[in-house]
Amino acid sequence: MELSLLNGISPIEYLSRYVSVSNSRRLLYDKVFVRHRSLKDGLLNDESIILALNEVFGGILGEELQSHLWTTLGVTIKPHLVSTFNFKQFSGIAALAERMFSSEFSTSNSPLPEPKSEIEIADFDRLLSKLEGVKLNTLMKELLLVIKESGHFLPDGAKSRDVYVQ
Repeated sequence: MELSLLNGISPIEYLSRYVSVSNSRRLLYDKVFVRHRSLKDGLLNDESIILALNEVFGGILGEELQSHLWTTLGVTIKPHLVSTFNFKQFSGIAALAERMFSSEFSTSNSPLPEPKSEIEIADFDRLLSKLEGVKLNTLMKELLLVIKESGHFLPDGAKSRDVYVQ
C-alpha cells in the first residue's frame, strides 16, 4: 500500500476502507449490527456500538477499554455529541477491538485468536522506517502501530482466515 494515501484520513476511515474481514466474521458483525442499529437511520451510535461490541466479545467492554478504543480511534465521547457508525465502520472497529482486547476476553478453553497473515506481516514489516518522510497525522501513526503490535503471528505453514489489515 502507498502510505501517502493515508494522509488526511481518520483512523475510522482507514478501518472502513482497508480492513478485510473473513466471511464468518462479516456474518457475525452483520447480525450484531442489524440487531443494534437504529431503526430511524440504520446506524449505530456511540452507545449502541458498545452494546454491539459487548455482543461480539461475549462480555462487557469496561470503561477503561472503551476509553482506550475511543482514544485510538480519535473519537470524542461527550453527552452533547452523537457519533454514528455505518456497517463498514463497525466492521473495522470490531476487528480492531478484537485484535486489541482479545486477551481480555479469552478463557482457558477459548480457541486461539487468529494469527496475522503473511501479507499483513509483510505490509507492516519495518513500519517505522516506512513511515519516515510520510506526512500522517499522529492518530493514524498510532493506529498503525497498534495494528502492527496486535494479533498473533502465523506459525510456519498456517493460513489466516479471519481478519486482514493492509
